[in-house]
Amino acid sequence: MNKSLKKILSVILCTVMLFTTASVAFAAEDAHTEELEKTYSCDYYSEFDTVVITYSNKYSVSGDIPKITVQTRSSENAQITENIEVSEEKIQIRIFEKNNFHYPQIIINTDFCEEILGVEVSAGAFATADGDKSLKLVIPASRVKDANNFYIRCRYNYVAFSEEPTDSEERIINYCGIVGKPIEVSIEGGNGGYGKGWLEEATFSYTVNGKTVEIDSDSFTPEEPGKYVIQLNLDGVFTEEMTIEVVSEEVAVKKERKIATRNLKEFPKDFLLGLLAFIIVPGMGTVGGGAIMINSFEYVSDFFKALFGNPDYGTHRAESNE
Repeated sequence: MNKSLKKILSVILCTVMLFTTASVAFAAEDAHTEELEKTYSCDYYSEFDTVVITYSNKYSVSGDIPKITVQTRSSENAQITENIEVSEEKIQIRIFEKNNFHYPQIIINTDFCEEILGVEVSAGAFATADGDKSLKLVIPASRVKDANNFYIRCRYNYVAFSEEPTDSEERIINYCGIVGKPIEVSIEGGNGGYGKGWLEEATFSYTVNGKTVEIDSDSFTPEEPGKYVIQLNLDGVFTEEMTIEVVSEEVAVKKERKIATRNLKEFPKDFLLGLLAFIIVPGMGTVGGGAIMINSFEYVSDFFKALFGNPDYGTHRAESNE
């Protein structure tokens, strides 16, 4: 066999051996590749310190509480990340159902950190009806979505009380509700993988003077003075609350009468100012001065309304996230 033929055979043999070795290596690598859960959503409700992970609807059975690790920035050095294992008492396993559609969810309390850079969940949190367990889940920061937080909004007639500030504080104004005047209550914000489902099961209640009453409509009428702690419960997942102080109508009328009396003292000055502008300054003064005079008569009207116990109360809008 000549040298040229030997070289050709050697090249062919090496190529075959290389291909065979590579195939074996790739096969070995494939055999050790970890299978991960692919279908999920991850919503971060920052004000509630809560991460909600929603798995595929194919899972309908709760499994074991998984091992969960959250990646966050180091509290000592923001350039360094750290992995924190979540304790079991901070983990909920829930399966919600809506329109025959399952929403398997892991709810994680993350009050131990300020920023979520990633989450890792071990296998077995859920299972299908056939017993197939959920796989390991690795969530990068790009898949952690900032969800709009739920909050309470109230609208009501009010009487304002202000507290005199100290040298280092701003004046505090307390917008108090009034006994017998309705308080409208609504839910604002919210999104995520199951936000609408939670809203359907949401309940409102208020606690005043040691008594708790469930609100069965979008408003309630306070029947006694006190601090009303209004609580929103979103199907046991989130709770949010706000406080509105309510005073008796007698107190509100006295307060409005005091304000009306103080404003009435401004009537002569405002009326005279408007009259002078009306007479002396043609054009804009005529229009502006006339408006000032007309507005000044509101002081008189408000005074007599308050004097006879029927003041015009303002409308205040308050939110629990303010």
